[in-house]
Amino acid sequence: MFCKICNNELTLALKAGEMMFGFKTFHTYFECGNCAALQIATVPGDLGKYYPDNYYSFKQHPDPSISTTLLRKIKSGYLLL
Repeated sequence: MFCKICNNELTLALKAGEMMFGFKTFHTYFECGNCAALQIATVPGDLGKYYPDNYYSFKQHPDPSISTTLLRKIKSGYLLL
């Protein structure tokens, strides 16, 4: 098996268990000795099981323009002092 980043041969195998949802499944990963990329050996067929609709990365983040507006107000406040 070869690294998808640098094409180096992958030799270090690691086994990790799924801990977030309690499925108690284990997956093998390989770490590239050249570029340190970590890659799963076999991608599970049903990724939806591991990334449901309520997965934390799928949450809507606040509108970034709100924080930009707030920062501008703070900056303006300092300029007026």
